[in-house]
Amino acid sequence: LAASAQTITDSQISLSSEIKEIEDTANEVSGIAQSISKVADKTNMIGLNASIEAARLGNNGRSFSVVATEIRKLSEVTKQTATHISNLNNSIHDKVEHTIQKSNTTLDTTQDQSAAMEELSATVQDMVSMADRLNQLFTKKYEQTFITIFHKNKPEDERLSLIFWLNFYSSNNLFSPTIS
Repeated sequence: LAASAQTITDSQISLSSEIKEIEDTANEVSGIAQSISKVADKTNMIGLNASIEAARLGNNGRSFSVVATEIRKLSEVTKQTATHISNLNNSIHDKVEHTIQKSNTTLDTTQDQSAAMEELSATVQDMVSMADRLNQLFTKKYEQTFITIFHKNKPEDERLSLIFWLNFYSSNNLFSPTIS
Protein backbone atom coordinates (compact mmCIF):
# COMPACT_ATOMS: atom_id res chain seq x y z
CA LEU A 1 0.00 0.00 0.00
CA ALA A 2 2.82 2.39 0.81
CA ALA A 3 4.37 1.77 -2.63
CA SER A 4 0.99 2.42 -4.29
CA ALA A 5 0.59 5.68 -2.38
CA GLN A 6 4.10 6.71 -3.48
CA THR A 7 3.20 5.93 -7.11
CA ILE A 8 0.17 8.20 -6.82
CA THR A 9 2.33 10.95 -5.32
CA ASP A 10 4.87 10.61 -8.14
CA SER A 11 2.09 10.76 -10.76
CA GLN A 12 0.67 13.88 -9.11
CA ILE A 13 4.09 15.56 -9.17
CA SER A 14 4.39 14.72 -12.88
CA LEU A 15 0.90 16.09 -13.54
CA SER A 16 1.77 19.34 -11.75
CA SER A 17 4.84 19.70 -13.94
CA GLU A 18 2.80 19.18 -17.12
CA ILE A 19 0.21 21.71 -15.99
CA LYS A 20 3.04 24.22 -15.43
CA GLU A 21 4.19 23.61 -19.03
CA ILE A 22 0.64 24.35 -20.27
CA GLU A 23 0.66 27.57 -18.27
CA ASP A 24 4.00 28.57 -19.81
CA THR A 25 2.62 27.88 -23.31
CA ALA A 26 -0.49 29.95 -22.54
CA ASN A 27 1.76 32.82 -21.47
CA GLU A 28 3.61 32.59 -24.81
CA VAL A 29 0.28 32.71 -26.68
CA SER A 30 -0.64 35.79 -24.66
CA GLY A 31 2.59 37.50 -25.78
CA ILE A 32 1.87 36.62 -29.41
CA ALA A 33 -1.69 37.99 -29.16
CA GLN A 34 -0.32 41.25 -27.75
CA SER A 35 2.12 41.49 -30.66
CA ILE A 36 -0.70 40.91 -33.16
CA SER A 37 -2.75 43.61 -31.45
CA LYS A 38 0.14 46.08 -31.70
CA VAL A 39 0.59 45.29 -35.41
CA ALA A 40 -3.18 45.81 -35.91
CA ASP A 41 -2.98 49.20 -34.17
CA LYS A 42 -0.04 50.28 -36.35
CA THR A 43 -1.76 48.97 -39.49
CA ASN A 44 -4.87 50.95 -38.57
CA MET A 45 -2.73 54.05 -38.15
CA ILE A 46 -1.15 53.44 -41.59
CA GLY A 47 -4.63 53.03 -43.09
CA LEU A 48 -5.78 56.27 -41.45
CA ASN A 49 -2.70 58.14 -42.75
CA ALA A 50 -3.32 56.67 -46.23
CA SER A 51 -6.94 57.88 -46.12
CA ILE A 52 -5.77 61.38 -45.16
CA GLU A 53 -3.23 61.36 -48.00
CA ALA A 54 -5.88 60.06 -50.47
CA ALA A 55 -8.26 62.87 -49.44
CA ARG A 56 -5.48 65.41 -49.93
CA LEU A 57 -4.88 64.13 -53.47
CA GLY A 58 -8.58 64.47 -54.38
CA ASN A 59 -9.63 62.60 -57.57
CA ASN A 60 -6.10 61.36 -58.11
CA GLY A 61 -6.16 59.60 -54.71
CA ARG A 62 -9.49 57.73 -55.09
CA SER A 63 -7.96 54.33 -55.77
CA PHE A 64 -5.52 54.97 -52.95
CA SER A 65 -8.52 55.71 -50.72
CA VAL A 66 -10.05 52.29 -51.51
CA VAL A 67 -6.77 50.59 -50.52
CA ALA A 68 -6.59 52.67 -47.32
CA THR A 69 -10.16 51.66 -46.38
CA GLU A 70 -9.33 47.97 -46.93
CA ILE A 71 -6.21 48.32 -44.80
CA ARG A 72 -8.27 49.78 -41.94
CA LYS A 73 -10.90 47.00 -42.28
CA LEU A 74 -8.16 44.37 -42.23
CA SER A 75 -6.63 46.09 -39.23
CA GLU A 76 -9.97 46.04 -37.37
CA VAL A 77 -10.54 42.33 -38.09
CA THR A 78 -6.99 41.58 -36.95
CA LYS A 79 -7.54 43.58 -33.76
CA GLN A 80 -10.81 41.71 -33.03
CA THR A 81 -9.11 38.36 -33.65
CA ALA A 82 -6.23 39.29 -31.36
CA THR A 83 -8.70 40.35 -28.67
CA HIS A 84 -10.60 37.07 -29.08
CA ILE A 85 -7.34 35.08 -28.80
CA SER A 86 -6.41 37.09 -25.73
CA ASN A 87 -9.81 36.43 -24.10
CA LEU A 88 -9.56 32.70 -24.82
CA ASN A 89 -6.03 32.66 -23.48
CA ASN A 90 -7.13 34.45 -20.29
CA SER A 91 -9.83 31.82 -19.84
CA ILE A 92 -7.23 29.06 -20.32
CA HIS A 93 -4.93 30.80 -17.86
CA ASP A 94 -7.70 31.01 -15.23
CA LYS A 95 -8.56 27.33 -15.69
CA VAL A 96 -4.91 26.34 -15.49
CA GLU A 97 -4.50 28.35 -12.26
CA HIS A 98 -7.57 26.62 -10.80
CA THR A 99 -6.22 23.24 -11.91
CA ILE A 100 -2.82 24.00 -10.37
CA GLN A 101 -4.48 24.84 -7.05
CA LYS A 102 -6.47 21.58 -7.11
CA SER A 103 -3.39 19.66 -8.19
CA ASN A 104 -1.34 21.10 -5.34
CA THR A 105 -4.10 20.24 -2.86
CA THR A 106 -4.24 16.71 -4.24
CA LEU A 107 -0.45 16.45 -4.10
CA ASP A 108 -0.44 17.52 -0.45
CA THR A 109 -3.15 14.98 0.33
CA THR A 110 -1.38 12.14 -1.48
CA GLN A 111 1.89 12.95 0.26
CA ASP A 112 0.07 12.89 3.61
CA GLN A 113 -1.58 9.60 2.69
CA SER A 114 1.75 8.15 1.58
CA ALA A 115 3.32 9.09 4.91
CA ALA A 116 0.32 7.66 6.79
CA MET A 117 0.55 4.43 4.80
CA GLU A 118 4.23 4.09 5.64
CA GLU A 119 3.43 4.68 9.31
CA LEU A 120 0.56 2.18 9.15
CA SER A 121 2.81 -0.37 7.48
CA ALA A 122 5.40 0.04 10.25
CA THR A 123 2.68 -0.29 12.89
CA VAL A 124 1.35 -3.48 11.29
CA GLN A 125 4.89 -4.87 11.18
CA ASP A 126 5.26 -4.08 14.89
CA MET A 127 1.93 -5.78 15.62
CA VAL A 128 2.94 -8.89 13.66
CA SER A 129 6.22 -8.97 15.56
CA MET A 130 4.40 -8.64 18.90
CA ALA A 131 1.92 -11.36 17.92
CA ASP A 132 4.86 -13.61 17.09
CA ARG A 133 6.41 -12.93 20.50
CA LEU A 134 3.10 -13.59 22.26
CA ASN A 135 2.70 -16.82 20.36
CA GLN A 136 6.20 -17.87 21.41
CA LEU A 137 5.41 -17.01 25.05
CA PHE A 138 2.13 -18.97 24.96
CA THR A 139 3.87 -21.89 23.30
CA LYS A 140 6.57 -21.88 25.95
CA LYS A 141 3.96 -21.66 28.72
CA TYR A 142 2.03 -24.53 27.06
CA GLU A 143 5.17 -26.66 26.98
CA GLN A 144 5.92 -25.90 30.63
CA THR A 145 2.34 -26.72 31.63
CA PHE A 146 2.42 -29.94 29.62
CA ILE A 147 5.65 -30.97 31.30
CA THR A 148 4.25 -30.03 34.70
CA ILE A 149 1.13 -32.15 34.15
CA PHE A 150 2.87 -35.28 33.01
CA HIS A 151 6.16 -35.16 34.83
CA LYS A 152 5.04 -34.36 38.34
CA ASN A 153 2.79 -36.22 40.60
CA LYS A 154 -0.45 -34.24 40.34
CA PRO A 155 -3.84 -35.44 41.37
CA GLU A 156 -5.87 -36.88 38.48
CA ASP A 157 -8.53 -34.09 38.67
CA GLU A 158 -5.95 -31.32 38.39
CA ARG A 159 -4.27 -33.01 35.41
CA LEU A 160 -7.63 -33.41 33.65
CA SER A 161 -8.49 -29.75 34.29
CA LEU A 162 -5.17 -28.60 32.86
CA ILE A 163 -5.59 -30.90 29.86
CA PHE A 164 -9.08 -29.42 29.31
CA TRP A 165 -7.75 -25.85 29.27
CA LEU A 166 -4.82 -26.76 27.03
CA ASN A 167 -7.22 -28.36 24.56
CA PHE A 168 -9.50 -25.34 24.78
CA TYR A 169 -6.64 -22.94 23.94
CA SER A 170 -5.42 -25.17 21.13
CA SER A 171 -8.83 -25.71 19.55
CA ASN A 172 -9.58 -21.97 19.55
CA ASN A 173 -6.23 -21.15 17.97
CA LEU A 174 -5.28 -18.96 20.90
CA PHE A 175 -1.74 -20.19 20.41
CA SER A 176 -0.10 -22.79 18.28
CA PRO A 177 1.66 -25.22 20.56
CA THR A 178 4.85 -26.89 19.48
CA ILE A 179 6.53 -29.38 21.72
CA SER A 180 10.22 -29.85 21.21
